Amino acid sequence: MPGYLDALDKMETTTSALRGVGHLLRPDMDLDARARDDLTLLISVLVGQFTSATDEIHEVFKLMKDYAPSGLKLADGVAQDRKGESNVG
Repeated sequence: MPGYLDALDKMETTTSALRGVGHLLRPDMDLDARARDDLTLLISVLVGQFTSATDEIHEVFKLMKDYAPSGLKLADGVAQDRKGESNVG
């Protein structure tokens, strides 16, 4: 599912960017107020991107649930057979 993979890639990229920006906001970094404000704004944008990717993945899981074969029941991301036993593992 391309949409799912794209969303995972967006989450991974955003997480890496958040880590990098987070290191810049450490107390021992000597940043002026404007730089801190700019980095805070950047974090807000990145969190929005991460949330968007999470929403996209949630939509993919909803589609998977809707189009799953009748013998499968997808609940909380775990495939189960007709007896309700987990198929994971």
